[in-house]
Amino acid sequence: MYKKKFHNVSLTCMLQGETEGTLEKCRHGVLTKTNDGFRFEESVKRTKYAPNPQLFSGDHVKLTRLKNGNYRINVREIDASTITDANALAFSIYCELQTAYRTIVL
Repeated sequence: MYKKKFHNVSLTCMLQGETEGTLEKCRHGVLTKTNDGFRFEESVKRTKYAPNPQLFSGDHVKLTRLKNGNYRINVREIDASTITDANALAFSIYCELQTAYRTIVL
């Protein structure tokens, strides 16, 4: 790494979200030497994208959104030995599906 000082420099800043930079913020970008001084261009902030974000999580049902914008409903594992009333299980899954649907519509 080499150290070089430039005195009396004109610096042009191209910022993404602000018109005036502050000293408290650390910015990432590219510094380029131009004919009339230097130019700093702030890079676009990249956020990590969750591939299938979970929108609803119930006792029996999970609702996620796929990359293409469609929705997927996943039913959790059911231990058949603990089921005493199949109609009650089906009704509770039905109620959770309605709640998950309200999450999409709202």
